[in-house]
Amino acid sequence: MSENQVLDVFNQYRKMRTEASSHLQEGTKEQKVRRLVKAWLQYLPREERFILYRRLVCELDYSEVADAMRRLWGADGARDFSALLVKQVRAISRIIEFMDTYGAGLE
Repeated sequence: MSENQVLDVFNQYRKMRTEASSHLQEGTKEQKVRRLVKAWLQYLPREERFILYRRLVCELDYSEVADAMRRLWGADGARDFSALLVKQVRAISRIIEFMDTYGAGLE
């Protein structure tokens, strides 16, 4: 799995969340996307999960993510743009490693 594939799955997930009603029956592809994103987010450490969710699902910019982290975790949550970017890249790398190791059961 590549970084572009991971980002594509998050884009699909974000679109599904904004377009689909909860009462509509989901197709196989939608179920797969939801299952993948949930597994990925559970696999990540708390801070990386927070950053990826806010950046890739909520589409917040880095300054908004940093502000949210400061509000939740105080000074311990303070991060600058470069630190958030590094953590996002690391989280995506973890997801790729996860899929290379365990992906056959999730796809």
